[in-house]
Amino acid sequence: QLIKQQPVRHAFLAKRFMTAPINDLREPVIGLIAASVRQGSFNEKLVLAAGKLAESKGALTKVIRLDGEHTLPLYSQDIDANDWPGAASKLKEAMSSCDAWIVAGPEYNGFATPLFVNAVAWASRGDPKGETYSTFKAKTAAIISTSPGGLGGM
Repeated sequence: QLIKQQPVRHAFLAKRFMTAPINDLREPVIGLIAASVRQGSFNEKLVLAAGKLAESKGALTKVIRLDGEHTLPLYSQDIDANDWPGAASKLKEAMSSCDAWIVAGPEYNGFATPLFVNAVAWASRGDPKGETYSTFKAKTAAIISTSPGGLGGM
């Protein structure tokens, strides 16, 4: 009953619950983030496969690589305050343009990869209005993983 009272935002939900006219909806944009940039990364392959599945269900996908134009220095409040990296702005913009993210990454010593932790640190800062975590507000994320190692994934 509650679902019928709420406006449905995404087309694939409308098909399931049929509570809003299809014309008023748009496809969700799902960011695909591999928390490993190793050549031949299993988790990059996994997140791209998950993206194909999301596309088959009506979503749009956007690959957000944590290298190339999004290569970041290690987070430091000194850099944050005095020399905000352009790559951090580009990462925040790419992440903010998505409705949700699928993140795939291996575990590194029982934790998320340093690459991903650093990206989250930068993405959580630098809001022009001074709001911490604005990139993450009202967003949904799924974390998936694969690994040939004995401890498995993230």
